[in-house]
Amino acid sequence: MIFDITEQKRLEAVLTQQASVDDLTGLFNRREGLKRGEVMHKIASRGEGHLAVLMLDLDHFKQVNDKYGHLVGDRALEFVAKILTDKSRMSDVLIRYGGEEFMVIVSGSSENGAVCS
Repeated sequence: MIFDITEQKRLEAVLTQQASVDDLTGLFNRREGLKRGEVMHKIASRGEGHLAVLMLDLDHFKQVNDKYGHLVGDRALEFVAKILTDKSRMSDVLIRYGGEEFMVIVSGSSENGAVCS
């Protein structure tokens, strides 16, 4: 007997994506991002590179939502996520940490001592 599990595998991929990625921004959600950051930290702790963590908080963001509405606020969050994505490297971990908070975890090799290129 042969079963086609194509649809089941597709559904598993969708559920994995939904559990790991913020729907609005497309960045990792806090749980998945911190899990990936922990792996990067372990590598850096062994002396195999450097690590930097950047926190970004959009000041007075509540005022944007209150004055212009949540649709405009969502567009602003998407815009920030796009800038972070466009300016980051493939190896960087971009996280929507909270409502209007973002985290960027960057790593670099020990060779040149620089975290960012």
